[in-house]
Amino acid sequence: MITEKRKEAFFKYVMKNSEPCWIWTASRNKCGYGNFNVESGKGKEFKSVLAHRVAWEIFFGEIPHGLCVLHECDNPPCVNPRHLRLGTHLENMIDAAKKGRKGRSPLVVKKIRKLLGTMTQRKIAATLGVTAQHVSDVATGKTWSRYVS
Repeated sequence: MITEKRKEAFFKYVMKNSEPCWIWTASRNKCGYGNFNVESGKGKEFKSVLAHRVAWEIFFGEIPHGLCVLHECDNPPCVNPRHLRLGTHLENMIDAAKKGRKGRSPLVVKKIRKLLGTMTQRKIAATLGVTAQHVSDVATGKTWSRYVS
């Protein structure tokens, strides 16, 4: 649960201007999503969580286990609750594919698996426009093993 004090702290880092998106102005991860520290439940310890998830909890309450908070606006630093919706991880990946963030889509994973053994992982990465690490992770089953056959 987000306290009033944490809500106040949260909104210090939200820029609401003439744009429809509310932009997170504090720290962001390498993908551009905002990071916000919340109490971990262990005394005075804090953990970093994604700012758009905190925005969801402030406006709509707890996020059900196993669900993601997706951006309708496709703008990672946006925390406008009108631009957010709940969905499964698979829905998030399909949404990413439709919006051109293809490296993490089920369709690209299927293509990677089809090409394995016919060319090098680096060549597959270059052909599909993804990183060699992503191809390696798919090849070894480190990622996507339970979503795509």
